[in-house]
Amino acid sequence: MNAELKDLVIGRKYRIKPEEWFKNNNPDDYYSKKALGYVGKEMILHELVNGSTLVFREGYSYSGTELWLNINDVEEVSGQPNPSKQIIDAIDKLREENYIYGYDGGPGGGGGGTIDTQKEHILPVLEENGSQSIYIEVSSLKRTFTIDKINELFSKGETSQSFEATKYTTIRTDLKLIKDKSKLPERSSWETMRD
Repeated sequence: MNAELKDLVIGRKYRIKPEEWFKNNNPDDYYSKKALGYVGKEMILHELVNGSTLVFREGYSYSGTELWLNINDVEEVSGQPNPSKQIIDAIDKLREENYIYGYDGGPGGGGGGTIDTQKEHILPVLEENGSQSIYIEVSSLKRTFTIDKINELFSKGETSQSFEATKYTTIRTDLKLIKDKSKLPERSSWETMRD
């Protein structure tokens, strides 16, 4: 697979390369050794960690085996659906923006800062149910945004979404356009302690 990280699609199946690949390239690497039990198997890309490590699972749920691999350790599986033109156009528009501000947090704390849309991975997401969205790492957390939320970001200059993490806690994620790119916000975070 000669793809680059920016060409990946979250939710798409990729095939783990043959045993010889791992034995010839990274024989002593912990993740390569773990992958040997899954060579030739098709697994679903769930997210990226540390900027370039790919996280694969056997299905769409977060249960079961998790493999952390390099882009060179997998091959694309043909015949899969492609992201829509709307999703690709929105990702291109985000990349052209160069910098946006992102915040993620809840009652126990949060963090925010500048997202370099050229360096950070903004990828299309294909959901199991057929819906599509856009993956953006916000404060080191995997967050997905619908095309409507990205359109709102560009029409209003900001967008926000939230989800219920527990019965008593809601997590909110904000994205904002940065009008003056010469004054980029610094990374910041806050935490609170509760009884």
